[in-house]
Amino acid sequence: MKLGFACAWDPNKGEATWSYTPISLLRALLRMQELEITDINVGMAGLLLKAAKLMYVTYHPNLHRFASGYIYSPLHAWYTQRKLLEAEQQSPSMDAIISMGDYGYSATPQYPYFDVTMPEYLYINQNPVLGKYESVLYSSKTLNRWAERQHKIFATLPGVFSMSHHAAREAARLMNLPPEKIHVVHAGINAEYSYAPQPRPIQEKFILFVGRDFMRKGGDIVVEAFRSIQQKHNVTLVIAGPHKLPDGLQLPERVIYIGNKPRAELNQYFQHAELFVMPSRYEAYGIVFGEALCNGVPVIARNAFAMPEFITHGVNGYLMEADSESPDELATLISMALENTEMKSYVQQHVPDYRAYYSWDRVAHDMISVIKRNLAAKQ
Repeated sequence: MKLGFACAWDPNKGEATWSYTPISLLRALLRMQELEITDINVGMAGLLLKAAKLMYVTYHPNLHRFASGYIYSPLHAWYTQRKLLEAEQQSPSMDAIISMGDYGYSATPQYPYFDVTMPEYLYINQNPVLGKYESVLYSSKTLNRWAERQHKIFATLPGVFSMSHHAAREAARLMNLPPEKIHVVHAGINAEYSYAPQPRPIQEKFILFVGRDFMRKGGDIVVEAFRSIQQKHNVTLVIAGPHKLPDGLQLPERVIYIGNKPRAELNQYFQHAELFVMPSRYEAYGIVFGEALCNGVPVIARNAFAMPEFITHGVNGYLMEADSESPDELATLISMALENTEMKSYVQQHVPDYRAYYSWDRVAHDMISVIKRNLAAKQ
């Protein structure tokens, strides 16, 4: 099969574009000997990219800084569409294209891969609770325009790939996409992750929280919950991810803040944690939960978005109520998890299953199976 792989590679991030998702999937596809891959880079670069970023710079109050929203600009839409059409002209024999975004229309059967659709993103932006935690860089007018564009593009496609059942349901509900066109393939542990044994980073038993966006990921609730269990459990809380903690946050004893660490160093903490806790208020997917499970670590999250797709309550972790802001509820779940030796054993016994499922080779295989099935049905 001749397959196109379309991605707007960020020249500043390279392989780290979209948190290593495109490069991880591309490498898995390249490992499939039956495929002949055409890498279609639809991303801007050089002076054009610099100009586009400057044209769409605005001040973002949530981020307290200026940021560029060029990604959802008419200029970027025109450019990605143009590059997609050029690729079709240069490689007219492609059987299908897997794309890492809604880059435009194509005569070749195209299958975008998404974690959240624009109508859902728009809903989050307008939600008074979720909107203050999600760092949306774009106005409602811009998001509405892009949602309309995405809806028109998706309506022409033979299928789309979703990272989660949650995103698939929202796409069907908000975009009126036929459910049979939406194929849930989830995602794999990304390319920068390694299962190679790492030394223990600290001697104490510890709970791990990871999240660059501390408040959106529920870090404040985790800190307060930990404060109330300190007397009962001889355990440390490790906070990783944010470049800085919120102003005024008072950390209790036995909390270690390690900041934003390189993945190689963070692997040590995943491998040796007693428990991973991240009750995120909004999570498009959450592969970090898969990373914990793949290391034999039970998980506490929230019964919302795609998080229940990783965690079965009482089996491999626990789920807070969807709208809960209660540190007491979370503290109870943390205590239950720390005392539940059967849960820990269950997760450790199923590590091979988790690693097999949360692999990009499995994702690539599932995608190609869908494309082959659709191509065969057309013949």
